[in-house]
This record gives sequence, C-alpha cells and structure tokens, in this order.
Amino acid sequence: MKLFLILPLLFAVVFMSGCKDDYYPCEKPNVSVTAVNYIIEGDALRLRAASNTEGVSYEWIGPNNFKSNEQNPTISNITLSAEGEYIVIAKKNGCLSSAAFDLKVVNKPPCTPVNNSIVLNGANYTVTNITVVPEGTEFITINAKISGASGSDVTVNRIPKNRSGVYLLDPYPSDFGEVGMIVRENGFSNDWRCSQGVIHVNMTSGKPQVTLCNVDFFQSFFGNSITRKLTSRITVP
Repeated sequence: MKLFLILPLLFAVVFMSGCKDDYYPCEKPNVSVTAVNYIIEGDALRLRAASNTEGVSYEWIGPNNFKSNEQNPTISNITLSAEGEYIVIAKKNGCLSSAAFDLKVVNKPPCTPVNNSIVLNGANYTVTNITVVPEGTEFITINAKISGASGSDVTVNRIPKNRSGVYLLDPYPSDFGEVGMIVRENGFSNDWRCSQGVIHVNMTSGKPQVTLCNVDFFQSFFGNSITRKLTSRITVP
C-alpha cells in the first residue's frame, strides 16, 4: 500500500519538473547594433539598436558611466574618455540578450581649414568636382579639381574604407595606415607629393573628409627638391 502511494507522487514531481520550460518559455529577444567603430573627437556618436522581437525594451551602458534606456541614443561632443566598449541589453518578460561593439575616439585635427580648400605655400585654392573611387576592397581614393589653377588637380589615395583615424602621410604609400596625397599644379609633369606628417580622416557622417595641417610637400625639379607647406580640408559631397 505504501509503495502504491509513493510511485504516483514521484511520477507527478518528475512530470511537472520536466515540462516547466514548456509551460513557462523564455523568449530571448534578438538584438543587433549599428554604430561607427571610429569617431573624431568632438563629433556626435549615434547608437542604433534593432530587434525583430516585438515589445522589447533597451538599456545601454558604456564608458564614463554612460547609461540610456532609449533605443537609439546620441552622445554629443564625444571625448577621448568615451573610448571603449558599448553594450545594449534587450529585455522582454524577464528574458535578456545583448550586443556590443568597441569605439575608438581619434584626436581632432589641430587646425580648421575652410572646407574644400587648399592653401599651398600661402596661395589659396578652392577644391571642386570631388569624386570617390574604390581602391580594392579596403581603400578609397578621392579625386578633385583645383579651381583657379588651370590644369590642376589633387588625389588622396589609400584612404582606409569606413574607418576614421589619423594616418601617416607617405609619398608612395604601400602599408596599411599610410595615405598618399598628390597635387598637380598647372599641369606640371612633376607632382607635389606629401613628404611627412599626418592626415586626419573622418568617416563619421558617411561622407569621407580629410584634413591636413601645415604638411610638407615636395617637388623634384631638374634634380632639385623644392618643399612647400600645405593645409587642406576636402569633404566628399
């Protein structure tokens, strides 16, 4: 008689325990993040989260004790201390899932040239007819005309695609992190090439922008090398 009473009780406990997840399922919401991984100091960081699950709430956390319950928050005037990992947590009915990305904040340029301009050895020029050409799968090239100087144009090549940063200038760039710039003045057969310095590349807005501040450019002319200073900002429209 005692065995008869105990067996049904054990069966009931095992049955209810094994089916708990079927009666109380945890539906983890999917979540994804869209944001730039590199940003220039002083720009606005726009965070975007998305989920195919309805009724989801969001919570963002990040450097500098950043917290937000908005789905798509914006951090204005980003600083160098904002660099690091950002995490978004999606919640629904007590179930959680998360996504994250790392942000790199790049120093802003030390100068603020007029947009789409070149100052070469004190002479001011306007840059027009700006176009972008893919250079393989990892780089882009910016080509433009120089207004007011007949037959003159400028080329900035090996710019890392979709990646803001401060890169070394090289007259003949070949390694990743090296960017080249050539100015052809008045149709001269010998180009002005960057010799040293850095170039600031800003991809935050989705429109590539390059800035150079008082960089040395050289031209070899009949065996002699002439050096000039160049300051410029070019933004792709």
